This record gives sequence, structure tokens and C-alpha cells, in this order.
Amino acid sequence: MAVSKYYSLSSPRFSFHLKIFIFFSLFFKFLLFKKMPKGPGALSKLYNGIISAVDRVVPNVLQPVWQSPVGPRTVFFWAPAFKWTLAVAGLSDTVNRPASAISLNQSGSLAITCLIWTRYAVVITPKNYNYLGANVAIFLVQSYLIIKHLRWRNESSRNVLHSKDV
Repeated sequence: MAVSKYYSLSSPRFSFHLKIFIFFSLFFKFLLFKKMPKGPGALSKLYNGIISAVDRVVPNVLQPVWQSPVGPRTVFFWAPAFKWTLAVAGLSDTVNRPASAISLNQSGSLAITCLIWTRYAVVITPKNYNYLGANVAIFLVQSYLIIKHLRWRNESSRNVLHSKDV
């Protein structure tokens, strides 16, 4: 009976939840469908200015890399470049961080999301093998950290059991 009171349309709790739902749906509708300004924004203008300035300086030997669909002019270059820093930070954790200080939630979520993004890296056009490599590296490092923490947890639980026997 308590369940039917909770879900009845006349209950104050349902009314409150409905009001919250309506408020947030209207709020997000306003955010998502408001008119966008015409023309490029300030950051786009800054980016285009930097790219046009660097275009003149790039040597002919590096032009194929510069003009590549996954070259430094695009997000397909910069996303993996910054993502490699996560792989390096993970490698640092394998050496410096004790197993007791490793967060399973953080390492697990990072490993799973990188596993998902590895699929994305080969599905998108153009295929981004640099992004694929960064995600695989992060997945492997975070998986190692998870195993390191689980081994530590297993050993520490054995030590607790043995100390109780003594």
C-alpha cells in the first residue's frame, strides 16, 4: 500500500518530482535551443589567426603532416596529444604510488572509458591511430594499477587472517 501512495498521482511527493522534472526540462530546453550568435566566436577567431600565422612558417617538408586530416591543425592531433599525458601519469603511478593509495573507482572508470574510446578511434573518419594508441596505453596502465591494488588487498586480508590465528 505504501508503494501505491508513493506513486499515486495525487501524492505530494509525485507532485514535487513532477515540478522538478518540468523545471529542469524547460531549463535544458532553453540552454540547448537558444539562438546561437552568428559568425565565429572569439576563440575560433583566435585559433584561425594562430593557424594562418603558423601556415606561413611551416617548411615544405612538413606540409604533408601539417595539412593531414589528423595533423596539428585539427582536434584529431591535439586530443591524443593531451591524452598521452594520462598514460604518462599512470606510468608514474605504477612506480611511485603505493598499492593502498590506488583508487579502484578512478582506475576502473578510466580503463573502461578508454576501452570504449579505442573503438571510436577506428570508427571515425579519418581513423586516428594516435588516439587508438593513447587509449590502449591508458587502458593497459590502469588495468595494471587495478591488478596491483587487488593483489595488495588480497595479501593484506591474508595478513589480517593470520594475525588473528596467532
